[in-house]
Amino acid sequence: MNIIILLLASFGLTFLIRQSEGPFGIISWFRNKLMLIPHIGVFFYKLLECPYCTGFWCGIIVYLINEKKYALNFLFLFALASAAACLIIDNMLSYFQRENN
Repeated sequence: MNIIILLLASFGLTFLIRQSEGPFGIISWFRNKLMLIPHIGVFFYKLLECPYCTGFWCGIIVYLINEKKYALNFLFLFALASAAACLIIDNMLSYFQRENN
């Protein structure tokens, strides 16, 4: 049960970073500022475009927040599981949005 909550938290963070406006547009403002930085803006654009990539890094953040003792192998495995979960949920949401339109 705990792993499901952590994977959903990873997806929630991924959704917040990739697609949400945030309160008063703060998240989208920050996202746009990152993409306008010369030479590394393209990196952030590609990173935020991909739910797998963003899910991987959000999985690392969620793991580091949740765990008391860190293990590199579990960190990497959780990041991969988070990336896969974010990709699957994102594709499911895209499919349901297409079906409704």
